[in-house]
Amino acid sequence: MRGAGTESPDDAHPTYTHVMGIRRLAVPGVLLLAASCGESPPPAAKAPAPAPAARVPPPAPPASAAAPAPSVPPPAPASEPSPAAFAESDIPSVDGRKVSGGTTSPLPAATENTQAPLSEVWYRTLRDGQPTGWRHVVWTRSSFEGRPTVHDRTESFHSSTRRMGRMEDTFESREERDIERTEDGLLLRSDVSTTQAGDRVTRSVWTWTGKGYESTTTVAGSEERRTVPGDAPCPLDAESFLSQRVRRGEVAVGDEFEYRVPNFAGRRLDTVRLTVLGRERLRLAGGEYDCFRVKEAVDRAPGEATWWIDASGVVRRLAADRLETVASSEAEAKDLREGGAVFSITFDADPAMPRCTSLDRALVEVTIAAREGSPMPAFPDTPFSREVSREGPVIRLELRAHDAPAEAVALPAADPSLARHLERTNLFCTDSPRVRKALAEAVGGEKDPRAMVRRILRFVFLGLRKGSGPIPEPTAEEILEAGAGDCSEHCALFVTLCRAAGVPARRLSGYAQVGDLWGSHSFAEVWLGRWVGCDPTTAEFGTRARYIAFGWEDDPDSFPGVVSARASGRMSVRTVEFTEGARTWKVDDLDWGAPLEDVLGGLAFAEPPEGWSVRLGPGSGQAQVRGPGVRAVVAVIAGYGDLTCDMLQETLMPGGRLATFAGRDAVGGSSPGRARGARLLVPYRRRALSISVSLDGAAAATASEKVDAAARLDAALATLGTMLAPTFAE
Repeated sequence: MRGAGTESPDDAHPTYTHVMGIRRLAVPGVLLLAASCGESPPPAAKAPAPAPAARVPPPAPPASAAAPAPSVPPPAPASEPSPAAFAESDIPSVDGRKVSGGTTSPLPAATENTQAPLSEVWYRTLRDGQPTGWRHVVWTRSSFEGRPTVHDRTESFHSSTRRMGRMEDTFESREERDIERTEDGLLLRSDVSTTQAGDRVTRSVWTWTGKGYESTTTVAGSEERRTVPGDAPCPLDAESFLSQRVRRGEVAVGDEFEYRVPNFAGRRLDTVRLTVLGRERLRLAGGEYDCFRVKEAVDRAPGEATWWIDASGVVRRLAADRLETVASSEAEAKDLREGGAVFSITFDADPAMPRCTSLDRALVEVTIAAREGSPMPAFPDTPFSREVSREGPVIRLELRAHDAPAEAVALPAADPSLARHLERTNLFCTDSPRVRKALAEAVGGEKDPRAMVRRILRFVFLGLRKGSGPIPEPTAEEILEAGAGDCSEHCALFVTLCRAAGVPARRLSGYAQVGDLWGSHSFAEVWLGRWVGCDPTTAEFGTRARYIAFGWEDDPDSFPGVVSARASGRMSVRTVEFTEGARTWKVDDLDWGAPLEDVLGGLAFAEPPEGWSVRLGPGSGQAQVRGPGVRAVVAVIAGYGDLTCDMLQETLMPGGRLATFAGRDAVGGSSPGRARGARLLVPYRRRALSISVSLDGAAAATASEKVDAAARLDAALATLGTMLAPTFAE
């Protein structure tokens, strides 16, 4: 789990993202539109692909406020051209237009102040009402390539803490953003530097080239370039598009506008649609503001944002699902209440089910608690999970095993549609010498794609220590250097190595069940003649019915961040039915008092021989066994992965010896001298059975007593093997 997955430390999986990525509201999960090339959210959440701290539209106070007047050059009188405007021959007109008009009269135009050269504004950012950071925005007159422009300088800080059970990880980032734009809000250049973990800097530069936009992102010595063709520069965002129109009195309630913006992940232009919903008076720390309330939606994307734009054409508030950015004083903005917001990424399973690691199918009811301003999530139809019904706050999902590769597959993949799943990015740095060396170590001379994937899973599982690092989304090279990571790092490294080996691979985010918990998680798919689920955190080739998928993290037309923002923190999951092999159980019909079978735990006993007894803990996956002069504790261990005995020797039982139990391979250990007790780990059905046996009485002293004790111990283990045969039965 994400340290576990979709819920990102830096709110790294934005729920609503401006398609250009210039303005970003971040929440758990992955990008609404993965506009920043090479980035993923966000979950993520850490994410699932963490994004830099969000940038909010820099407002300038109205003339009635005590703060400085706006620094954006006001529109010039109609009789003469604006000094900051570009000539038509220099820059084409933006493809933005009014598509329908309202009838309500506009807000009064703000008083102009042509002498004001500077505006300075502070903002606070919040998620679910908890502070996550601040932004400090300064506007000045500037020039770009000899032409007058508006320079937008923004400094921001973000801090949040991710909680998983009793473990907490705090992530902080600082960002410096320099933007050059025209008076009418058209983006010419953006230069963003984000600093994490003290000195790790990601720099992203976007430039209008005259034929479109070019993006160059550098991080950890790696560079990635992408372009989006276009015949005209695009507005920076809704605020820059509407600002001058509001100031000129050209906006009214009911108006609808649209314009295009580049989507670097999709390498295309997307359409943004604005609707002026009404007028509203905001009461903020800096004063009261009459605002237009404007809804922003992006074609192909389910998320929406609401902007409150005042009479001077600047934004006083911006909200999207759980996120909010509000103009404030410096003191209020920097009040993070002991370090920023804290968010949990796990919740209790209902019921607890160690057996979940081997299910072929499960039917679960997801209940979504009411949350003001947040719509119900729409879970996508994926091979892992699909929605089958909904009634009120309850959504019923079917979870399915996703583990059937084709009989044979040849590499390289010939289908052109798979090319993007082999793509090199800063995150998936397949050309890195360190990555190439790791690939050689992982696969050796293996040529069969399925065998290569299994070897890569093993390499990632055993090669990374479990735990979160200080960087929300390190590159594959950084992951190898650190030698550690949570589910996001396992997933990113696995996808990178698969792509480097020529196997198409992609990431997903969502939630996964591990016994008694559901937690935010990152997992993957590989193409082996058809898509196959893989979980590198648990070394699983093919996945079972324990995943709720929110979507694909690197697909510009998938929106796991939106699902995450609308579901995380307000959902509970109850399993109502599950299937393994030919048997199906309904949870409400289970016999909780069954003396010899714990269906939920995946633990079953044969009738014990005379003198032996079994006491099960219903649903716990644990049992206490008593026999003549012997005691045993049997427990199901779920969530550590699909481990072979040699992998158990390197993880759960270092130093253990290879053994057998009930005709199955096992790993064994013993108490000192092996005279009075022994412990075994037996892998089965993607979990392990822990068996601890001890003999009653005093420790053996003489050699003959030790021989006798060893014989009694072997006999007890043999009896236990017979009793546990139903647990291992296929």
